[in-house]
Amino acid sequence: MAEDGEAAIGRAVRAQLRQRVEAPVAALVAFTEMLLEDLPGHGAADLAEDVEKMRAAGLRLAELVAGTGGDAARAGRDRAADQRRLRHDLRTPLNAIIGYAELVAEDAEARGLAQVVADLERIRAAARELVAAIDGFVAPAGADRDRGSPEAMVAATLFDEVAVPARTPPGAGGGRHAAILVVDDNETNREVIARRLARDGHRVTLAAGGREALARLDAESFDLILLDLLMPDLNGYEVLQQVQRSPRWREIPVIMVSAINEMVSTIRCIEAGAADYLQKPVDPVLLRARIGALLERQWLREREQMLVRREIETAVAIQRSLLPPEPADDTPVCGINRAFRYVSGDFFDYFVRPDGLVPFALGDVSGKGFDAAILMAKIAGLFRYLAKTVTDPGVLLTVLNTELVETATHGRFVTAVVGFYDGARRQVRFGNAGHVPPVLLTPGEAVVRFEAADPPLGVLPDLSYETVCASLAPAARFVVVTDGVIECRCPNGPELGLEGLTALLADTVGLSAKASITRLLAGLDAAPWHARDDLTVVILAPPAL
Repeated sequence: MAEDGEAAIGRAVRAQLRQRVEAPVAALVAFTEMLLEDLPGHGAADLAEDVEKMRAAGLRLAELVAGTGGDAARAGRDRAADQRRLRHDLRTPLNAIIGYAELVAEDAEARGLAQVVADLERIRAAARELVAAIDGFVAPAGADRDRGSPEAMVAATLFDEVAVPARTPPGAGGGRHAAILVVDDNETNREVIARRLARDGHRVTLAAGGREALARLDAESFDLILLDLLMPDLNGYEVLQQVQRSPRWREIPVIMVSAINEMVSTIRCIEAGAADYLQKPVDPVLLRARIGALLERQWLREREQMLVRREIETAVAIQRSLLPPEPADDTPVCGINRAFRYVSGDFFDYFVRPDGLVPFALGDVSGKGFDAAILMAKIAGLFRYLAKTVTDPGVLLTVLNTELVETATHGRFVTAVVGFYDGARRQVRFGNAGHVPPVLLTPGEAVVRFEAADPPLGVLPDLSYETVCASLAPAARFVVVTDGVIECRCPNGPELGLEGLTALLADTVGLSAKASITRLLAGLDAAPWHARDDLTVVILAPPAL
């Protein structure tokens, strides 16, 4: 490994050794502070004096650890003497903590204060952990870079992931309670953070490693993750990558927590999707502020998404209200619309005029989404208004085109088939503005396709649209669809096309318009044909004589 890599691993190893000392020191201070806060509630305020001495000793330990710089050696000084002095300096306040903890524990146990006794046991456990960690912390500098040591192997694995950046790097809970996953292989770190978060009202779940964290994520829902970087099974960076790859988890904010104070590690984690990066030992005020900010941001995002969903639901309801009601079984005309997304750029309409004519229309606005849906609503309203008095489909299309050319957004156009069905004459008169050809299916006769002779609406001004007339024999069906229907595709297969459409309609002979559409949709769903656009169908099927 290159010299820079060796140096980085060395720093990471020293960070791990430092963490083994800093974690219990931070726990000692944190537990004594929380105990001081809780004693009055237990009716044991008189014990605060001894606990305060324990806290002061813990703060002294923190000062000594911070002052070593991770290496007991100093230029021009005897290394062995430095080590002896450091061990002595660390053990003096440590012995004070252990002694006072035993005294206070005896008194608390005699009073039946189980929670105080449990907190004191945590303090003593942290003290025992610190005793075991002191020797490693003041070990010779060369030992911590031993490639075979557990610390070096964990560090090497991590730096294989994060040391080479993707690009050259540049030179209170807010009152919201959340479900938080805390991932750290150090039990003391987990316990301290969990206690702090629980005091703020959060629901805390603990994981002792990366694999356990992924299992927890798979089984439960969380609002935020606190993720340690240096862990022996899966390091935090590997867990972060898996979180970001999962559609279920990638929206969960992740705060990376590490004893490594490396800018490269910070940048790499942020680039990989972490929301924040904190260095150990974590300051509780800073942690509360960062969690509060992230939860507030998450809440605002969820609120915005909720408002968007409500707007979409309202838009869908309004659009549905523009479509005609479901007809009776024997009605000669029926239509259906399936939106590809939330709202549709397709539209259809039909109604019965007082004179018996049945105006009908089917159209497709270019594009998708809300802007297409808004233009669709405009066209649908104009059609219904004009079709109450106009009787010529060509004239109706001409008026619609003039209106769209004058007012439609640049680049938007509408393909449409507009017509009138005359039941007394069994005749349909219609015009086609650049739309998919309607088909006439008559038993025993060839399929008739009516190609568009005129361009879509809204493209060119001053156009006159033609009117076409067709007679419907008994059991005949006049079918109009949007391109979303004929462009349905089976996996790795061709599009449905007009030929496939007529094949699906072959067994609808003698069925009503409504039953024919039901049979057609069942055929599309059974294949299965996959839609890539809105699906809209209108069928005219006059009753048999």
